[in-house]
Amino acid sequence: MELHSNTPKTHRFATQHSVYSRIEPADFEALSSGMTWSSVLDAYLDGIDNPHTRKNNRLHLNKSLIDLDIETVSDITFPRLAAHRVKVMNTCLSPGSKMNQVACLRGFLFWAGVFGLHDLPENALKFVLRMPPRRNVSPRRVLEVDELRLLLSAASGQDRVAIAIMAGLGLRVSECSSLDVRDYLPGRDPTLLVRDGKRGGREMPLTSQLEGLIAPHCDGRPAYEPMILSQIGRMGTTELRRRVKEASDRAGLIPRALPHDLRHTFATRYYRATRDIVATSKLLGHRNIQVTMIYLHHKQMLKRRDSIPALPLDM
Repeated sequence: MELHSNTPKTHRFATQHSVYSRIEPADFEALSSGMTWSSVLDAYLDGIDNPHTRKNNRLHLNKSLIDLDIETVSDITFPRLAAHRVKVMNTCLSPGSKMNQVACLRGFLFWAGVFGLHDLPENALKFVLRMPPRRNVSPRRVLEVDELRLLLSAASGQDRVAIAIMAGLGLRVSECSSLDVRDYLPGRDPTLLVRDGKRGGREMPLTSQLEGLIAPHCDGRPAYEPMILSQIGRMGTTELRRRVKEASDRAGLIPRALPHDLRHTFATRYYRATRDIVATSKLLGHRNIQVTMIYLHHKQMLKRRDSIPALPLDM
């Protein structure tokens, strides 16, 4: 959309960003008035298309804005933000959850500043709501064939189907949870359509083994029914993670296998078989191949270890 030079700055900025695109020019003045933070939050969330991102932002922002004890966004001050950040950093949340909560609040305040809902400078916001230092995370566990066999044998029914999909196709736990029956596409070249990937949908080719598990599981069921069900409907990510952990405990795996370990296992096994890093990256749904390299970090370490000359310790 071409904008004239006399178009308000906030309008020009808004039309260039999807988060702002749903706010009409007539709403700018309303946003700039003394709206409660909950009304401003609703306007912010309405501009987020991805339902998972919207849900995640609502969860974290509700916690943060309630903790800040304000009525309007203009009531936010730097001392309150600094105290809130300290409180978040001292919780028992995981490092990723802490970063997520701080990042959600920072993004919301950047957006609110565009519409003049507060007077806090952006550079100062970046400092006060700075991210905690990253810590080095050891590579994920990669299951060997015997461990995979034990894990699959310890699961049954749809738990076995879900574990097979994550280990055999490298799906994220959220992608596995979001599968519907209609996403199984039978035929000469059967595929599984992953609709809820971070970078859009992708088709995953099915081996005869996986099709032999998925086809009977989906046979005769409504197309829009969730593929993996719990007692009350679609099996969520928390329940799916718990099922994998329980199967891992029954299989006697030490340390316990986690759902994301299955994704790393698929990446490593596929790369070992093909030596094709580009194809591995596409199947994993990565935009940047450098992300895929993280998945293969332990493989590089093994290669380096085997290349270290032996010491003459037999003397």
